[in-house]
Amino acid sequence: MHDPSILPRKYKGAANTTTAINHFYEKILKIKPETFNTIKARELARERYDYVKGFVKRFLDEWDYEI
Repeated sequence: MHDPSILPRKYKGAANTTTAINHFYEKILKIKPETFNTIKARELARERYDYVKGFVKRFLDEWDYEI
């Protein structure tokens, strides 16, 4: 799911992601809301993009959490 020692790949079109969290950086978060064609699509994309960014941030914050 996540291995902090494996960084996301930087190049476009990575065939296989290395971890689930890297998949967000390598593919999902590269789909920007501005690239959608209609106003409504951009609104929906913005909400979903922000949700995914928040999820990844929260996951990584919790991953690094120490008691």
